[in-house]
Amino acid sequence: MEYKRKIKRKADTVLYGRSEQERVARNGVGGASLREDADVAAERVRQLSASTEAQRVVFQSVAVTGLQLLSGIVRCDRQALDAAISLGQREKLENMIEALEVLIETLNQSLSQQGAQMLDLCGPSDGGGEPAPHSEDDSWWFALTEALECLEEGIEQMDNLADGQPEDSPPHRLSDLLVEVLRRQHAELLREAQQWIA
Repeated sequence: MEYKRKIKRKADTVLYGRSEQERVARNGVGGASLREDADVAAERVRQLSASTEAQRVVFQSVAVTGLQLLSGIVRCDRQALDAAISLGQREKLENMIEALEVLIETLNQSLSQQGAQMLDLCGPSDGGGEPAPHSEDDSWWFALTEALECLEEGIEQMDNLADGQPEDSPPHRLSDLLVEVLRRQHAELLREAQQWIA
């Protein structure tokens, strides 16, 4: 199946043949749990949103984009959770979802009235996609591929937003922060993929 080949290519490219230390160094993954990462990220969002620049349209636009992306990723993660075939997979995905929900809540709190209006105007993104395969194993691989692709799209979009802002500005730092969180989650899912491919 094509999605199995995609997973294998991703895992081979990023993780295969690397020690845990090399994977950590490559992906910026610290020793903290996903929840601890989320708590640190949430605190950094609170600090950024306390700045005067956080009330400006640019920061609010980045926050709204981040909220939309994170909500879409949570939907993909929930589909993967539903398709999980082991307790370990379920626990990992539950932790990932919980971590993102902490960040979503904090980003929501950072919105000004204008930001909240922007979010309302944007509305929920389409959660469609290909129909899931029938077998349990195929469903898991399909859902895992979808979750990885959601994360990759989110990383790319937030990276692009960061590139368009002055490096030390709050909008740039917020974009970078979200990219960091998404890369950590991407690394976690790739690690899961490698375990199943091995």
